[in-house]
Amino acid sequence: MTDTELTLETAAQMVRQAEDIAQQIAHQEVQTAACSVQEVSHRRFDWRRSTRTARERNDRVKERNTRWDNTQDSNRCGKCGKAQHRESARCPAEDSKCRKCRKRGHWEIMCHSRKAELQRMEEHGVIERVMLPTDWCAPMVPVMKATGKVRICVGLNKLNDNIKRERYMLPTTEEILAKFTGATVFTSLDAESGFWQIPLHEESSLLTTFMTPFRRFCFKRLPFGISIIPEIFQHKMNELLDGLEQRFPTWGPRPP
Repeated sequence: MTDTELTLETAAQMVRQAEDIAQQIAHQEVQTAACSVQEVSHRRFDWRRSTRTARERNDRVKERNTRWDNTQDSNRCGKCGKAQHRESARCPAEDSKCRKCRKRGHWEIMCHSRKAELQRMEEHGVIERVMLPTDWCAPMVPVMKATGKVRICVGLNKLNDNIKRERYMLPTTEEILAKFTGATVFTSLDAESGFWQIPLHEESSLLTTFMTPFRRFCFKRLPFGISIIPEIFQHKMNELLDGLEQRFPTWGPRPP
């Protein structure tokens, strides 16, 4: 169309056609977007891939924390627990006397008897190292036995305040003695460190995480210091000796 053929009426008609086309295109785009929102994907979720990714992420975190712990151990003085001294500096614990083992050359916080006991418990599968962040972390409370050995206790007061109890009734001394009426022959069976005979679930195990001067640990077996543990142990023993309670009275274990 030439400029001479363009009239006012023709120009108005062309503008109206352009507006109609623009409205149709906009309406079509809105419908397409609505359909894509309501569309349901039939793609299956890959659980194996998700689990593998989470496991790899946890492994990376453990590896990083292990490297950090090893770095901390290598930079820490084995006598006083502080950062490694320079060659010209003298360790303040060299002439000190440990209040735990009564030996000279180290402070109480770095007592070798503590570390040896922790290693023994780890080798026996009672505790394990914790490399992941945890919601709970209790302090370690070492106690000296009459034999001179150290007993590793944990201050689990906050955990005791937030734990659910079964309220299982423990037998009294009078009830135990009443079962001995008429008996003439006696024998005893002692489960060594009885609480440690019962394993802990992984989620429950992390709740027992405790801090030491060396690294963090958690219990893999029932620890001493939790208020409900005697009830759980007594309940388990009664289940094992079901029907034999009159012949085999059961009482809670001694601490290790």
